[in-house]
Amino acid sequence: MDYRLWLKEAMRKHKIKASVLSRESGVQERQISLFFNGKDLMAGSFFKLVDAMERLAPGSMFPNSLQSDIEIVEQISQLADKLKRNVIENSSNQQKKDDMVVAS
Repeated sequence: MDYRLWLKEAMRKHKIKASVLSRESGVQERQISLFFNGKDLMAGSFFKLVDAMERLAPGSMFPNSLQSDIEIVEQISQLADKLKRNVIENSSNQQKKDDMVVAS
């Protein structure tokens, strides 16, 4: 995915000027211009631009379908963490039972 085009298209579609995005994000307008002209941008600055676009035009960078996918991934991650904790807890409980049997 070309992130320059993704951001530029979102700005065009929502009629957000670089000066407004700069003010909202804290990223210098010159950096935005250089980024659109092929210069690399620090990841932190890029994330500031994306975050600012979402504040200026909600859904502009993450349409609902993508947002739903992100939420699903987060839920799966939370469930995996919970499952992992349960496995560790059950394993610990089984070890205690095994120790009690050996001690008997």
